[in-house]
Amino acid sequence: MIKKRKKLLFLIGMALSAAFVAVLFLTVDRQNVNQSIGTSVCKSGKGVQDEETPQGSKPKKTVDENYVISDYDKQIIDQCNAQRVAAGQAAIPVSTRLCKDAAVRAEETSRLWEHTRPDGSDWWTLDEKYMNGENIAYGYTSSAENVSAWVNSPHHYENMIRARFKSCGCYTYIASDGTTYTVFEYSDSGPAA
Repeated sequence: MIKKRKKLLFLIGMALSAAFVAVLFLTVDRQNVNQSIGTSVCKSGKGVQDEETPQGSKPKKTVDENYVISDYDKQIIDQCNAQRVAAGQAAIPVSTRLCKDAAVRAEETSRLWEHTRPDGSDWWTLDEKYMNGENIAYGYTSSAENVSAWVNSPHHYENMIRARFKSCGCYTYIASDGTTYTVFEYSDSGPAA
């Protein structure tokens, strides 16, 4: 009996440890209602040298309603489009509208790390007629590491190279504790302002 309890406590401890070490990456394709969760180890950005993020390309610190794409977010979009092209898909243009949506969602994910909005509604209810796919990540200060994590997560990669997506938007929000939250939105429609 004592041996069984020790083994059970050991297994519970291992499961809890694994939960704290792993970082959840969530991806959703609204058409397929496919909320899949993969795990990957995420660097927190602590101790990362500034040269990993080129000068002038740091993520934005606040949600800006007069959105102008940052160099950092442009790097993420360019790298995601390079992955699309490598997979035989066309690069997709940036939508200012989706960038603004991503800005709202990035700030929201800093408060609730899910594809559910803080008010309990689904992520796509922010812009129901235009938002069709979403990739989120947190803790990255390098655009290359962020995109690499999505490439190495099957469901994120599926969203990244999905043929029916016609436009995209990206935003990286920095919370007061310095943690980055990146949201990449996709639409089945072409770019819209």
